Amino acid sequence: MKKWSKAARKMVPVIVIASLVFAAAGAAFFAFISKTDSVNAIAFASGVVLLGFFNVFKVYLIERAVRKAVTLTSPDEARNYIRLQSLMRLGLTAAALGVAALIFLTLDKRFDDSHKHLAFTFGESGVVGACAGVITFQIAAFSLRFMDIQEDEEEGDAP
Repeated sequence: MKKWSKAARKMVPVIVIASLVFAAAGAAFFAFISKTDSVNAIAFASGVVLLGFFNVFKVYLIERAVRKAVTLTSPDEARNYIRLQSLMRLGLTAAALGVAALIFLTLDKRFDDSHKHLAFTFGESGVVGACAGVITFQIAAFSLRFMDIQEDEEEGDAP
């Protein structure tokens, strides 16, 4: 595998850390605030981790798309290729959320009805966790700007 860019090497740890923070926050929410059973916390954390790993895969897809776009001869071809890849990643994200919802809501039906009195069911907790996992990519992308500003200031290039 080729070496990842500087931006990708910065994004992956941010995705992992954000996933861990969301998983811990979800576990704390379900344990102390919602007062539900630990199964919901596990479902939430599973959803976050599942989509967090998917976001690392999306970083790889972006790297691959940029490497390919740079080799294209025409700027219009490169622009269209990047746009197509962006749409494909968006579709993959929607598919991953759909699969997560299918998995968690199907597993939810395997439990008995004794947990139906809870504010959240196992399936709902997992789907919410998956949605939180999707957000980790946006957090990582947004944090790149702040990391770049900090580097510029350290190098003395910032105004």
